[in-house]
Amino acid sequence: MTEARIPFGNLQSSGIEELAGGMPVAMNVVSDAGGTIRKRPGLQSYFSNIVDANGISCLYETTAGDVYAVAGTVPQRNIFQIKSTGPVQIHAASQGDVPGTNRPIVAETEALLVFAGGREPEKLVLSTKTPSRLGGGPPQGSHVIANSSSLMMNDVRGTTPSYFYFSAPVTSPTVYAPNEDWTTPILTGTVKAEARPDPIVALHENTDEIFAFGTTSLGCPHKRHSASARQCVSRSAIPNVTPPVHRRVPRPRPLRPQS
Repeated sequence: MTEARIPFGNLQSSGIEELAGGMPVAMNVVSDAGGTIRKRPGLQSYFSNIVDANGISCLYETTAGDVYAVAGTVPQRNIFQIKSTGPVQIHAASQGDVPGTNRPIVAETEALLVFAGGREPEKLVLSTKTPSRLGGGPPQGSHVIANSSSLMMNDVRGTTPSYFYFSAPVTSPTVYAPNEDWTTPILTGTVKAEARPDPIVALHENTDEIFAFGTTSLGCPHKRHSASARQCVSRSAIPNVTPPVHRRVPRPRPLRPQS
């Protein structure tokens, strides 16, 4: 008797004759390493509770795995910790909300979560889950980043929109007070990051680099104390790199003595 292996793989053929077994595409199925067809896991509801009737304006997962959400209702956009049992509102008196109408941007340090939304930034102490306004008179920015142990923000409501500000650096992972110092000379200050005199509308960091996005330009300061080191005035422009890029020049080969 002839034996044949029963195929359990995805052998569905494409075509227009559905009665003959053909279908345009196999949807919501995946093929595992053994060729067996399984239902695609997909997305499912984490809990049935509603965080906010106007939606969620921000979701953030900390390095410890905790998930926080910012409600969509303005002007008081409440902060929630998302758990499997449902959302838990973070509040203390009138705090625990993200002022402003911009989409909230979150920066994480070892001790804090800092939320920026276009008005006064809000901080959340991770160890105690205690919220309050970020102290020290920081700018009212739409973006906040953590870099070189400092917090950095743009200023969307002040008189210097083409600058971004940096706080004093922390020296201990559990002491966040220096991040609420925005006035001490040398430790704090501003950096003008622009290729054109346009306002900074966004900040982003990647490892040790800072990206300052203007309305028509992109500035990439290498360090917080330096001026703009690389600038792109358009998406198709070649960056001007300072200091210049050095390339290796091969050494000339010595000439052979003629006989």
